[in-house]
Amino acid sequence: MNTTRFLTGALAVLILAACSQSPDFEWRPYTAIDGDTIRVGGGGPNIRLARIDAPELPGHCRRGRRCASGDPYASKAALQALLDAGLLVCENVDRDFYRRRLAECSVNGRNLSDAMLSAGHAQLYRRR
Repeated sequence: MNTTRFLTGALAVLILAACSQSPDFEWRPYTAIDGDTIRVGGGGPNIRLARIDAPELPGHCRRGRRCASGDPYASKAALQALLDAGLLVCENVDRDFYRRRLAECSVNGRNLSDAMLSAGHAQLYRRR
């Protein structure tokens, strides 16, 4: 198990704010791609939240694949609200079938996978 820890936040915000060409440029250090995946700004890795599966945005659930049910837009918005609450801290735990980074992540000590599960915006991931 890879236990590399990484932090994103204030430093990345300062670096990107200094590099911004437009005064209207809005950038977040981390953005929800969907309800279980985070894009880290500044060229960082995409992170998939461990243990959960969230509804796929339209066009993202391939034919023949069983995808999580629910509202993908509400799920994405819920994850973004959690991300906006503070500093993201992640611990790599594995790679998935597609070699994506899987991590246990928290904001202000609140585990994001657990928060998404308890709010009903994701379900436990079960290998298919």
